Amino acid sequence: MEKVLSTSKSVFTKERVLLGLIFVFGALYTASAYFNLQTELILPFVLLFLLIFILQGYFAGFLSIIVLTMIFEHFFTLAPLTLFGSEFKIYALDFIIIFSIISYFLHERIRNKRRITFGSLKTPLLIFAGLCLFSFIYGVLRGGDAAVAFSSFKNYALYAVLYIMTINFVNIKDKLRELINTILVTGLGLTLFIVVGIVRGEGIWAEYNILSTEGARLIAASHGFYLGIVVLFALPLYLSSNIILKKWAFPVIVFQIFGIIISLSRHLWIGLAVSLALIFILVPRIQKKKMLKSFALYGGLFIAGLSVLVWGYALVIGNVSALIPSDFFANIAQRFSSISFINADDPSGLWRLFLWQKSLALLAQSPFIGIGFGSAVTFDFLGYPIDAEVRSMHNSFLGILVQMGAIGLLAFLALIAKIFYGFVRNFKQMSGIYKAIAIGALANVIYFLILANFGVYFELNSLVVFFWILVGILEVSIIFSKREHEKSNRLK
Repeated sequence: MEKVLSTSKSVFTKERVLLGLIFVFGALYTASAYFNLQTELILPFVLLFLLIFILQGYFAGFLSIIVLTMIFEHFFTLAPLTLFGSEFKIYALDFIIIFSIISYFLHERIRNKRRITFGSLKTPLLIFAGLCLFSFIYGVLRGGDAAVAFSSFKNYALYAVLYIMTINFVNIKDKLRELINTILVTGLGLTLFIVVGIVRGEGIWAEYNILSTEGARLIAASHGFYLGIVVLFALPLYLSSNIILKKWAFPVIVFQIFGIIISLSRHLWIGLAVSLALIFILVPRIQKKKMLKSFALYGGLFIAGLSVLVWGYALVIGNVSALIPSDFFANIAQRFSSISFINADDPSGLWRLFLWQKSLALLAQSPFIGIGFGSAVTFDFLGYPIDAEVRSMHNSFLGILVQMGAIGLLAFLALIAKIFYGFVRNFKQMSGIYKAIAIGALANVIYFLILANFGVYFELNSLVVFFWILVGILEVSIIFSKREHEKSNRLK
């Protein structure tokens, strides 16, 4: 397989042209919903063209999910269908998923008679999805909000279809390369968001994720999360020399890590640090040396360059705060020092603790099957009455435990264990670019699971879609690596 970001083939392939067209109309759909335009005149027209383009190439539809989500985040994934004053909770993301599945079915299942595979996770995934369906029905019967309950079922179970889509759509090596290319190129686009955030003094859409401490995010937390995915794929590829633009690859990685830092998202820092350490452990010794040398060299150059820039700006302009807010570095230090969910100066941690206590008290009534989806709790928080959905616990594991009980959590953990088992079982025989992609995918899965302890990562579609895509990439890289290994054994 060619190196990632290779330009040996034409840039304007049919798949990429279709991706560009789908992106334009997906962005138009998102803008129409965001600005409350006359959607009954625009959306049917946009949906028709999306369907036409995706029917020409299901893989382009699949890739557009990644690009549109990374750029527009929840404005795309939660853009509802609004017609004649009525709002329907089927989103732009859902339409593209449905259109892509239809296109795949027509192209591969009917025309090429290709069998659909459900992957190595078939059994644990079906069990977990079945338990999610039970929790949806049970929660509604207990008086839970039906809309919230269905939304939870959709996020926990239905979006797992993206795992099945990944392992079926990425059926040749070139498609795996194109998938990784798409993630990395979109990540390059997100570096512009870092620059814009620095210039503006606040990241694009950062105001939707309010800080509990002083300061402003120079890039939105969601975009910081997506940058983490990009970094964890790019690094193993760089270390194994399977990415082009060698001289520029690592400086870009360092700048993207800087972007994650200035998102002021503490859980992203923790997740990224642990995942980078995992990559260091898994790569060969020679790549360990390359990783340490690169971080020391380019990290040092970046810090030195930033210092010279600030000093030069102060010397010429005389007002550093016009370039960097005077309290910016103090805000970063404050965020680092407040990495604790119980902190008297940080109400976000206390809010979570109150919500956990109330939710766990409900769990005591039904510890094995939980309380079902759609429930909410009321509690007094620092003198203010708060109504909060149980699914918004900012800890997905506790959320699954409370809503689905011990049985649901054990089923979910069994699914996670199966993912890790597949990697461990095949890791030793992996090599080359597939090994690099697999390490990046595993690091990303770990990254996601760590973050899920601090946020609503399995409860928000703009986040959870990436978990299932990442798991699919991990499995596909293992499959292709096994084929290469078997092929090389036959040639001996």
